[in-house]
Amino acid sequence: MPRVLTSFLVRCHRVSFPALLLVAFLQRLPIPRLLSLAGQILPGPAAGTVMRSSLIVGALGALHSRAGATTFAQSPGNPVNGTVGTPLSVAFTYTGTPTSPSQFIFTGTLPPGLSFLPAPTGNTIPSGKPAITGTPTTAGSFTVRVQGFNPQGLTDSVFNAINFVIASAGTGPPPTITGHPLSVTVVAGQKVALLATATATAAGSMTYQWSKTGSGPIPGATNPLLVLSGVTSANSGNYTCAVTSAGATATTNAGTVTVLASSASRGDIRALSLRGNVGAGTDVFVVGFVLEGAGGRILVKSVGPGIAALGVPGAMADPRLDLTVAGSNLALGGNDNWGGATDLIAANAEAGAFPLADATTRDAVMLRTLSSGVYLATASGVGNTTGVSLVEFYGLDNPANLYALSLRGRIGTGADIFVAGFVIAGSTAKTVLIKVVGPGLIPHNVPGSMADPQLDLTVAGSNAFLGSNDNWGGTADLVAANTAASAFPLTDLASKDAMMFITLPPGVYLATARGAAETTGVALLEFYGQ
Repeated sequence: MPRVLTSFLVRCHRVSFPALLLVAFLQRLPIPRLLSLAGQILPGPAAGTVMRSSLIVGALGALHSRAGATTFAQSPGNPVNGTVGTPLSVAFTYTGTPTSPSQFIFTGTLPPGLSFLPAPTGNTIPSGKPAITGTPTTAGSFTVRVQGFNPQGLTDSVFNAINFVIASAGTGPPPTITGHPLSVTVVAGQKVALLATATATAAGSMTYQWSKTGSGPIPGATNPLLVLSGVTSANSGNYTCAVTSAGATATTNAGTVTVLASSASRGDIRALSLRGNVGAGTDVFVVGFVLEGAGGRILVKSVGPGIAALGVPGAMADPRLDLTVAGSNLALGGNDNWGGATDLIAANAEAGAFPLADATTRDAVMLRTLSSGVYLATASGVGNTTGVSLVEFYGLDNPANLYALSLRGRIGTGADIFVAGFVIAGSTAKTVLIKVVGPGLIPHNVPGSMADPQLDLTVAGSNAFLGSNDNWGGTADLVAANTAASAFPLTDLASKDAMMFITLPPGVYLATARGAAETTGVALLEFYGQ
């Protein structure tokens, strides 16, 4: 059904927008634990420091004092991660041996820049508690195998592998994380979209790698967007994204996903709101919206004098509101002056909308019970007057979900950008798809289409930044999300249209559509709940 809405809006009136008024580390330091245990290091060359062999003995001495079966002890454990140019130390011995090893023999190759301490003779290290220290000079994976023995014979019957993974040194500062994945509580079977956004602080492209705590890197999860489909309790956990640019990496805060039983109630969209300059003729507001589920009571408002009382300049003196069924244009009624009716006052209070204090104002308000479907709300000025109006949509019945909103118009700069506000109600999160289509309108012969729209998402009130998108990228996850929403398709995967797919906890949010580099043009703003 949403395709009817979007195809209709591609052909319908154009609207101009200023701004919306919506009433409403884990820091991991790569410090070997052995350093903190020993509490003393030797001064070394400018490239780093080397740990004293005697300190390594002390650090592992307590472990070695245990009696019992032979156990190889290594600190830090495998894999030993390091970076070119950053000092690195590894200590190893055996625990639980009745007699301590006096020497180790080794095979394999250490990473260039690292060496055994004390220095070996041939392939024999003259210590029962040696170390590997130094500063790596070459990136790659390396393995050395060690085996301890004493005058009575071998301490262990096998060689023990010490695995090194050495990363290239960063050639520039790490990217700046601008949007961290959110922590969300969802219902089993739901689709979850976690988003990480970053800005490169050095030349070059950025790469992404998502990980789940306790499970490591997620295969194939190498985009800013991580989509978990049909989640179960196995998907509960903490998720982070490592973003790399020019060899340097920054990692997001963890976003926690909590999955409830499928019987739990899902969050829904209870309100959508837009504010802008309502013109005359083809420049009136025509906003499409979609109801899903069983439908229910919908409160629609076009407020002019009511926002003038809040100090909004240029407010429309006498707005009018008309409601029709999309496609058929079947009229469902209209309103010029709301009249302060008691049922409208009660519905406004139930919705949590800002009140219209004066029953004699010429604001327009409608309360209708609607079935699921696609509708158009037209906000205009009586007598072709113009001015700023706030158009609001509220779903009053559960599950009378407001599923989608779509508006086409000319996006300007400053106060004339598009901003849509929406409210997610309930106790669990809701996944939403938000689009700003400019180049995608060109095949439909829309003149003056915006060449490069940009989309930003913030929390209303605090303006906390949640993420942004400039060019959508044509990824498989976004194509699938667009198809699942029955949204207006983007055939050019390399177009500069903007799109965000994200799971949001209950709250009030603002989606801002603007032109990249302050450009202007005609765009289609779309919003879908999933």
